[in-house]
Amino acid sequence: MPANLPPPYYEKERELKFAQTPEEKIQIFMELLAIMPKHKGTDKLKGDLRAKISKFRKEIGKKSGVSRFDFYHVSKEGAAQVVMLGSPNTGKSQILKVLTNAEPEVRNYPFTTQKPQVGMILYENIQLQLVDMPPISKDYAPGWIFGIARGSDLLLLVLDLKKESVIESMQTFMALLESARIEPIANGTLTENQDLMLKKAIFVCNKGDSPGADARYAEILKQLKKKCPVLRISAATGNGVEKLKDEIFNRLEIIRVYTKPPHRDIDRSRPYVLKKGSKIIELAAQIHKDFRTSLKYVRLWRQGKYKGMRIDRDEILQDHDIVEFHTK
Repeated sequence: MPANLPPPYYEKERELKFAQTPEEKIQIFMELLAIMPKHKGTDKLKGDLRAKISKFRKEIGKKSGVSRFDFYHVSKEGAAQVVMLGSPNTGKSQILKVLTNAEPEVRNYPFTTQKPQVGMILYENIQLQLVDMPPISKDYAPGWIFGIARGSDLLLLVLDLKKESVIESMQTFMALLESARIEPIANGTLTENQDLMLKKAIFVCNKGDSPGADARYAEILKQLKKKCPVLRISAATGNGVEKLKDEIFNRLEIIRVYTKPPHRDIDRSRPYVLKKGSKIIELAAQIHKDFRTSLKYVRLWRQGKYKGMRIDRDEILQDHDIVEFHTK
């Protein structure tokens, strides 16, 4: 019986190329087990993965004298997963609180966040998952944090404009990402890199209303140049938060498409979410596996262009398109 592994399995498996520690590899193997379909065709593969997990656990035990370590798996929910990374005391928990309905512990001292904290960003009519990771530093940067970061759709990299040493903190932060073989980039084609995993990212400069923030922000822009988008916000006052939501949506490069049954109204509360560049036939396959073969014709509504026009199944969809499927 074939395994019939879904595309997310192969995407996660690719991350093994960039995993450096036994802890990171164990995390990826465990996430592969979570993604894998549960049927007889995957029994052997499950056994192989569990054997590898056992092997690496023993390897960790020999090195450290302990047989367990922290492991966290954050299942993806909503239209996309956004992971937030930062140094201690940059205000990540407060950003999570203002962007979502989560209620993390917010304290004015480092390492308040000890494990991943999850909330949902409501962006118009879709929800985006935001994961606040424990802070990283030269003294604390466990592999499992970077493992979750690699599997995300977008990174928020948080800097603290209140700190006079923010440039040094940024350089240390970038070095930690490089050591984890992650390179933050802006939008565009995610070309293959032999040594680094390229991840779309936004640098979020928090505490933007602090004394001296103007000069520090200008220097950050100069240092980063056009490597990644950089936004200045204040989570405490809410300044820049709505703009950050817009930037998150834009950088995810996703679209919302609505479907309607013939002669019925459109339900705009639950759009289908697809990657930019997706075609009508890909939407059909997402709705039902048999749609690809049973599709007879399609009508499309697009603001300023189409009003229920019959359209080719290879038409590239745009944000807010309305599609009406007719089957055989």
